[in-house]
Amino acid sequence: MTVAAFAITAPAWGGSTVSSYSGDVGFINTPPDSLVPGADENDLKALLFMEDTNLVFASAITVDATAPGLYQSKASLTPGSIAAGTLISDTYLHADPVTSGTTFTGSVTFSSDILGVIATSSDLVATDPLLGVSGTTYGSIHDAPGLELSPSQDYFSISPDLRTLTFSVKTWNFTDDLRVITAGSLTATAGAQSAVPEPGTIPLIALGLGLIAIGVRRHRSTR
Repeated sequence: MTVAAFAITAPAWGGSTVSSYSGDVGFINTPPDSLVPGADENDLKALLFMEDTNLVFASAITVDATAPGLYQSKASLTPGSIAAGTLISDTYLHADPVTSGTTFTGSVTFSSDILGVIATSSDLVATDPLLGVSGTTYGSIHDAPGLELSPSQDYFSISPDLRTLTFSVKTWNFTDDLRVITAGSLTATAGAQSAVPEPGTIPLIALGLGLIAIGVRRHRSTR
C-alpha cells in the first residue's frame, strides 16, 4: 500500500517540538540507522528523536493513549485515532541498554499538545511505515518494541495539560519504545516536501498550500 503524506514544513530535527526533557533521556538530532535490538545500545540514556514534523496524512493514525492520566496496564489505555487531515509532528523514544534489566525514567515536555501516544508493539510496528524515518531500520513484531505496561516494569503518564510525557521502563533483552504524536505548528519556515500523492490526498495538498500562503501573507503584514 502506498502511504501518502504532505509535509507543510520540512522536518527540522534540531528545532523540534520538544521544549525540554529530564532524567534518562538523550535527544539526538539525527535519527539512528537502526532501532533493532542491540544496534544502538546505551546504558545511560533512552534516545529521543524527531521522526516527522508538520505532516498531514490521508488516513487516520491509530494510537494507544489519548487522554491525560497514568498508564500502567493495557486495561488503562485509552485507544483512539488521530483523524486524517490533522497537522501532526511525531517524536520517538527508544530504550536499548547494554545491561539487560536497566531502568530508564524521565520526562519530555512538548511545545504543542500531545494528541496520542503509541506504546504497544502491534501499533508501533503498524505505524512504522507511516511515521518511520526513511533510512532507519525498525524492529519487527518479533522484537517486541512496545511496553509491557505494568506498575513494576513499564508505565507512562500524560500530564493534565497534555504537554508532558513521563515514563519509566525496565528494559530486558529487547527494546522499550514509545511514539508520541503532537499537534503540528505552522510557525516553522515553510519548505514543502511531499510523497507521490494518492488521488484522495490532492485536497489535503491544496489545503496545505493554502495554509502556507496564509502564513506568508501574515508574515509580510507584520514586517
